[in-house]
Amino acid sequence: MKACNLLLLFLITIGSFAQTTWDGTSWSSGTPDNTIDAIITGSYDTSLHGEFTAKNLSVAVTGSIIVQPSTSITVHTNLDNLGSFTIEDKGTLLMIDDSGTVFGNYAVNRDTPDYLTIGWTSFFSSPVIEDDSNITSIFNSSDVIFYWDTSISPTNWIFIPHEESPGVSNKLGLGKGYAVRSDVETGVITRTFTGELNTGDISVPVYYSDSSTSPGQFGYNIVGNPYPSAIDWFAFKDDNSSILSGTMYLWRQQATGGVNHASSYIALNALGVVPYNSANEFIGSAQGFVVKTNSDSNVVFKNSHRVTNNEQFFRSGNRRNTDNNSWLKIEGAGNKSTILVGFHVNATTGFDNDYDGIFIGGTDPLQLYSLNGTDKLLINGLPELVAPNDVSVALGIKSATTGSFTISLEEEFISPDFLIKLEDTQEMIITDLRSSDYTFTVNNTAANESRFVLYYEYDTSLSNDDVQIDENKVKAFFKHDELNIMVNVNRSPSSMSIYDLMGNEILKGAFNSRTLTYGLSSGIYLIELNFKEYGRVYKTVIKQ
Repeated sequence: MKACNLLLLFLITIGSFAQTTWDGTSWSSGTPDNTIDAIITGSYDTSLHGEFTAKNLSVAVTGSIIVQPSTSITVHTNLDNLGSFTIEDKGTLLMIDDSGTVFGNYAVNRDTPDYLTIGWTSFFSSPVIEDDSNITSIFNSSDVIFYWDTSISPTNWIFIPHEESPGVSNKLGLGKGYAVRSDVETGVITRTFTGELNTGDISVPVYYSDSSTSPGQFGYNIVGNPYPSAIDWFAFKDDNSSILSGTMYLWRQQATGGVNHASSYIALNALGVVPYNSANEFIGSAQGFVVKTNSDSNVVFKNSHRVTNNEQFFRSGNRRNTDNNSWLKIEGAGNKSTILVGFHVNATTGFDNDYDGIFIGGTDPLQLYSLNGTDKLLINGLPELVAPNDVSVALGIKSATTGSFTISLEEEFISPDFLIKLEDTQEMIITDLRSSDYTFTVNNTAANESRFVLYYEYDTSLSNDDVQIDENKVKAFFKHDELNIMVNVNRSPSSMSIYDLMGNEILKGAFNSRTLTYGLSSGIYLIELNFKEYGRVYKTVIKQ
């Protein structure tokens, strides 16, 4: 052991004479930095002794390091461990130089969410090299592990056996994501990855294949953070922008089993995250996540993507970008679906790779999405709201069951100069969503992409200019003996009149969106609506 220590110290000092040694109590030559090597010969605990940065870091046979939660150690070049080195859940080990090397054995602990029952799934990847990523050393024998194989088309889930056999590996591939289901254990489960740590550039193949579970959705791959630190999604995405969509998806299963519901995914891009406040851009160590590629290619993970924020792993976080965003949700029959519609200076009315995110929940029992041409969107980025222009967004819904459902604002940061309204074209009802939720009935289970329209409508009461109403925003029709009038502006008429073709005033009174007209004969009628803000608006209607 003495000879090993002497050899280690000799290797450390070659080419570098600036060094400091931790003996379990103090540093021999002060705290290290990115120009000074650190040697650990005693016990070091980051919660007791603090974080540090070193040019090179070596742990002697007698040394040990524990990187505690919410703390970090940064190594700029080489890392050598002959002792004990443990990175606890939420702890971070950063390595900077891509040319740096790692030697030795390490333990990385990652905790699952608090599973209330059996049958819950999490997406994992491995922070240690593939040869050390045997699933029998990481997961329990009762756990079920699957890999989403996109090298075949259509794609499919492939079972990973606990025991290796000829031609069938039981190791976690480098930079790949895996679905791990716990069929016996409940509560918080600690998964321990033991072996040599990954560092430097890591290339992972991705494929543009059709989905077997959602036909027509091409290019979705499950990859995974391969480092013992978090990575920044935007840094990773930007370095792979010629290959990847700007939206990533994190699995946050909301029910037991393996069904891929849209509500089970967090989607995040440059516009924001949906559901509201569900995650940030930092992908935790050993976290698997979904990306969309536009071709068969390779994505590359780099040390430059790594960050110290390793708090998030299947948990909530804070996404700072909320200005000019609104989150809409639909609830009913025990299910929920949420979308994000927002406005950004760099977004367009077309599909924007950075600001639009495709809806991926084709099998979800309750679906809400916005429409942009033929694209179904979970995140819809549009150009900035500019007064006095209004913006309309078509919505699609689909439910596996009939019954009562409610659409409401989950959260919004839209300028108060704009009203947020929902139009139900089937019932001819417009609701100010800031004032109340909208409850309605679904009578069939087919997708409906024409019933609902979301409006961001400039509040003309804020302007002193003369405003002319767009007559297309006023609709009138007879339904048997009832006159229905729908006014899609931010002010209602003060009064209304009905005239026949001879100019005779048949009815006059306060405005009502539904007026009974028993005894009114078939024919053509003129409806006069009187607005204090807009003046008079006339609509011609036919009563059958």
